[in-house]
Amino acid sequence: MLKQIAILVNILILAYLFFATIIYGLGDMEAKFFLFFLVVIIILLINLYAIISSKEGDWISLYFKRKAMEEKKRIQELENK
Repeated sequence: MLKQIAILVNILILAYLFFATIIYGLGDMEAKFFLFFLVVIIILLINLYAIISSKEGDWISLYFKRKAMEEKKRIQELENK
């Protein structure tokens, strides 16, 4: 569910930037704002690609699953004593 929300937010931000560019144009932007605009779009596209291409078994989720299992094991050992 969270993955779908993140994808939707990224797409909405990209759509807003696209339509704002069409409405206001790029001609009125200063060079530093144009560079910032391009960096934001590139970061959003990379973020969108990373979210879409990620799998459920990535290393971060596996790390937290392993830590949870270790904690459960410790709790069971303490309960058995």
